[in-house]
Amino acid sequence: MKKAYPVILSQGEKYIVAYVPDFQINTQGTDVPEAIEMARDAIGVVGIDLEDDGEVLPDSTAISEIKSDSAADIITLVDVDFGEYRRKNAGRIAQFGGDAYGKIRQTGLDGADMARIPAGRREMVL
Repeated sequence: MKKAYPVILSQGEKYIVAYVPDFQINTQGTDVPEAIEMARDAIGVVGIDLEDDGEVLPDSTAISEIKSDSAADIITLVDVDFGEYRRKNAGRIAQFGGDAYGKIRQTGLDGADMARIPAGRREMVL
């Protein structure tokens, strides 16, 4: 199943921070293309974890409904083909033992960029 989710890209001190509101997750990249790829990866990992737990993937919020904290933020859509993602990453997903939320929480973000994320967006950082 292929879906597209809105992502907010914000410039941190060192990295581009990507926030995925429909999954309430954050990740980052050294530049915009990498931040988008990291967002796609985070959505894929968490989406498959939800599916494996028998949960339904969240509906995609209309991009027109997404609000950002800064006029400099970029709001875009990131697509994920969950079936293809599962096939390509089967071994990697198995490493997490079906608990992507718990095992990769708050990893990868530089402390300065983590501080830039509003408290309401810190639920999960990939």
